[in-house]
Amino acid sequence: MPMIPLKYALTIMVLLVSIIAGVHADDALWQYRTQHDISCLEISPDASYIVAGGERIYCTDRDGSLVWREHSGDDLQFLSDGSIVVGLRNNFLHFIDLEGQLTRREEITEDVGITDIIWMSDDGTEYFVLGSNCRVYAKDNDESLDMRIDRMEQPSRVLMNGNTARIIAIEEDGLHCYNAKSGSRRWEHTARGEEAAMTDNGAYVIYGAGNRIYGIRALHGETGERKEEWQSRIEGEVLSIDLSNVENENYLIAIGTRDATQHHTNNFVYLLDSDGREIWKHQCEFWINDVDITPSGNYIGAASLEKKVFVFDKEGNLCKEIETSEPARFVILNEEENFGVAADAHNIYGFTLEREATAADEANATPATPPTSTPAPVASPTRVPEPPANESKIVDRGAGGNATVDLPPVSDQSGTSGILLEVQSALVSFFRGIFAALEGAT
Repeated sequence: MPMIPLKYALTIMVLLVSIIAGVHADDALWQYRTQHDISCLEISPDASYIVAGGERIYCTDRDGSLVWREHSGDDLQFLSDGSIVVGLRNNFLHFIDLEGQLTRREEITEDVGITDIIWMSDDGTEYFVLGSNCRVYAKDNDESLDMRIDRMEQPSRVLMNGNTARIIAIEEDGLHCYNAKSGSRRWEHTARGEEAAMTDNGAYVIYGAGNRIYGIRALHGETGERKEEWQSRIEGEVLSIDLSNVENENYLIAIGTRDATQHHTNNFVYLLDSDGREIWKHQCEFWINDVDITPSGNYIGAASLEKKVFVFDKEGNLCKEIETSEPARFVILNEEENFGVAADAHNIYGFTLEREATAADEANATPATPPTSTPAPVASPTRVPEPPANESKIVDRGAGGNATVDLPPVSDQSGTSGILLEVQSALVSFFRGIFAALEGAT
């Protein structure tokens, strides 16, 4: 049997070891494990609080410390005043402050399920969009709740825009647009899809149906009728959509796809422009359960079934790759605070958007001028009593068990890089010895 020349074998071996050592996931700043299944995730506008809902609602601060654990709710949303509105299965909407205290509740005639929950109109009327029971309610100051729309056909997704009082619902027979104030249906799109998103000004709707993306001007002309401006085909089926803010009639579209075939090759994160043209795409091993794009469009997050959360910049460069303990379900990014949060079925993760410099990066970087002043120390947050043993901030996921510890405010990967370099060196020496022995034997 012919042998590979030693010089080529060593070259191949070094390249393989270098690749293995150079590719590794980024660390999250912290990981908080819950006792209950997580069915929804929200973050406050200033990124100070993270709330995960389900059989129990968990609220943590930005450092991953538990603030409170109360109530229950399968759907929730932060309001403009910082409070939280929660939809319960017992026909109630609960309003909770940031300390977890119930401040108000509204009884609904049927089971509550909510997506875009509440909007205050110019005349002081509150509009509640209740997704699962296919209704929209309005409350005018002291008056009781009054049903406004009762004709949706089992919508799987409901969106509302307060600027235009428009409601978008994905129903069994396609996409429908309603007027929240009058209850009248404005238009419909007959393609049967699973996901949609509406721009911040309410003027455009992006609708995903199978492997097709439809760009719709939702408020075309004086009549407010729809106008389909374009449609594009992509690889895989649309599973998640999110949009950046509109600027000069332009915006960006983030899309996550799934491949339901046995090949599992068409799982992508896409970035499209406002005309449906592909800017870039990134292939993943498994389905993309959720995508989130910052209002500026500078960062795109993706939660993958492959137990990873990805963060890309606008050009498609991978900024972060966070490993999760279970298939990732949700991701939310806050560019102003350089902070992101994600969740799988039983864990919440906090992370920065930019990749921290490694030891190799620092070695190759040009020395910077030392700062003239020392930053003030960050005050430690006030902490609540430690949660039960199986609810903790986790750093070590090894066989030794889950450790409840505090992490530094920024993930330091220099130690990891140093270990990898040592492993690489040891492997090179090991294989050199093997090849030397083989060469001597021949």
